[in-house]
Amino acid sequence: MLRALMERAHVRVPVLAEILLLPDAATADELDNELPALSVPEALKRRLTVDPEEDARGVLRFLHHWRERLAGVCLLLPDARVDAAERVIAALPR
Repeated sequence: MLRALMERAHVRVPVLAEILLLPDAATADELDNELPALSVPEALKRRLTVDPEEDARGVLRFLHHWRERLAGVCLLLPDARVDAAERVIAALPR
């Protein structure tokens, strides 16, 4: 209802996406178990077990879909591994 009201009023509220990049299934499982406010779906953990790059590709799909509505993105990393974040940033349109 709020979205419809905002669209009729032509109001654009800036939306910032905060995205946690998961480098692998072990990290996803650890965060899922140790942080009560964070839930990592089992299906994602299974996909990360098969292919650790799946999360970065999913982030890119999300950003591609929502790019017109996002005012900005904050990529969060659970540790010092920055490779996935660098690939996501490099793949974004300029």
